[in-house]
Formats: sequence, C-alpha cells, structure tokens
Amino acid sequence: MEELHVLLVEDNENDAELILRELKKANGYQILMERVETEDQFKQALHRQLWEVIICDSVMPSFSAARALELIEGYGLTSPFILVSGKISEQDARKILGWKSVHGYISKDKLSDLGPLFRREIRLSSEYDKMLESWAQALGLRDKETQGHSERVTELTIKLARAMSISETQIVHIRRGALMHDVGKMGVPDELLLKAGKLSEEELYVMRKHPKMGYDLLRPMEYLKNSLDIPYCHHEHWDGSGYPRGLKSEEIPLSARIFAVVDTFDAMTNDRPYRAALPIHSVLQYIREQSGKLFDPQVVDVFLEMFEKVET
Repeated sequence: MEELHVLLVEDNENDAELILRELKKANGYQILMERVETEDQFKQALHRQLWEVIICDSVMPSFSAARALELIEGYGLTSPFILVSGKISEQDARKILGWKSVHGYISKDKLSDLGPLFRREIRLSSEYDKMLESWAQALGLRDKETQGHSERVTELTIKLARAMSISETQIVHIRRGALMHDVGKMGVPDELLLKAGKLSEEELYVMRKHPKMGYDLLRPMEYLKNSLDIPYCHHEHWDGSGYPRGLKSEEIPLSARIFAVVDTFDAMTNDRPYRAALPIHSVLQYIREQSGKLFDPQVVDVFLEMFEKVET
C-alpha cells in the first residue's frame, strides 16, 4: 500500500480527526498525517519532510491559509494544496481561491467531498513526475551509454544533498533537476551522441551546447522553474574551467555542485563504449584529487565521508 504524507494545518483536534477519517477512505493509500497550527511548525514541517498533500484551514488564531500559501509559493513547492474551512466570507474565499497553488476547496460541513478531491489531486500530481521519469527513460533508450544513468544519479544526488542538510523544500527541485540534467542532449545529433571515439574540437563545441539547450527547453515550464540549476550548470567547474558560462566557486548553484560530483562518479564507475568501468577506489581517488579544481571541496568531503561510512 502506497504511503502518503499529508500535512494538516488545523487548530481543532476534532476537525483533524474527521479529516483523517475521510482521507482513510481513499482506498490504496496509507495516510501518514501530521497536524500543525503555527507558522513556525509549518515551516519546520516543510523543511523536514516532502508532503504529497497539504490540507489547510482558512483562518486560525496564529496562522492563516493566505500566509501558508505565501510560504509555499516562496519555496516553489507544487504539492496539492486543499483549503478546508468552516465559515469563510465570500471576499476571503475569492482571495484565497485566486492563488495558483490552491487546488481545491472543501467546506467542513461537506467533508465527504474531500476523499474524491484528494484522490484526483494525488493522481494529477504523480503524473507530472511520471512525465519527467519518462523523459529520462526516453533519453536512455536513445543513448545506450547513459541508460539508467539518470535514475542512478538522481538517487545518489538526493542522498548526498540530505547528507549536506539540504532542506526538503529544495530536495524536490533537486530531484527533478537531476532527472532532467541531460535533457538538452535531445538536441545533439546522433552521430555525436552515439560516437564511440573521441570527439573533435568542433564536435565538442556542439556537445557543450546541451546544458543551454536543456535550460531553454525546460524554462517555459512553470512546474520546473526552480529545477533548472542542475540541467544548466552541472558542467561548470569550481575553478571556472567548465561550461557553458565558465562560472566558478560559489557562483555555481549548490545543487549543481553536488550533482557534478555524483555525475562524475556514476560516469566513471559504469561501462562506456570507449572504456570499461573503473574501480570505485580509483574513482574516489580521482574525485579527491579534483577537490578545489573541478569540484567544491566541501561537497567532496561529504561525498567521501558517505563512502567511508558504507565501507566501515
């Protein structure tokens, strides 16, 4: 049974129990719900956990749905947000329902409508991420060299980001960016993408356009506006020798600095047409040597520490 993490912003315990009872009627899901009622509790919950659905009362003594929506949109989160309220004026309802992040409204005297709305929003939300995963798989089918690569680097990037205490409000964007990191290669001709030998200078010039092509492809999508750093910047180097813009040190977004280490590790530890996979200890040594050159030293330290913990 699929687990769903639901964040409930509600100051009334009895209402919370009624809402949970309705959610449990959504067959096929195990509902793991946490209730908060203040802004600080809400912020802490968002940073600590990815929530598949957020359900919020309109007005509480120390918090409001309007303020919750300000925070959600500030973090760029796209989790379905359902407003559940008892008494609310027509003016307040119009104001809150006008927010693009609000996915639905349920009156507390009609809580039986919550289950169907909940199921619909879960289905729609999951379809967005399934679309990204399909794109990554499509690229893998075209480029046999990288088949399974996007899935592997996404998993390891998230693990490294969490080891660096990155907030869950950022992890959601990092995951999407990692899945889409090479989407720009769709614009690279087959004769270059599938070439087994070394690329010429002219061919390298074309290949190095793929981060910008990926950025241009994804930028119009509102859903991905906070997930562009990895596709655009994952080939930038700490010392400024990378591409496409020659960014250096902390000019490079942290998510891209994290991803660059993971991407290199995965590429070197898996077979390529022009060479066999290298031993893990050799790859780790290479990453250590490139600390402060290609890679952010702090990211390298945490990455190597992760492997030391596994080995011990």
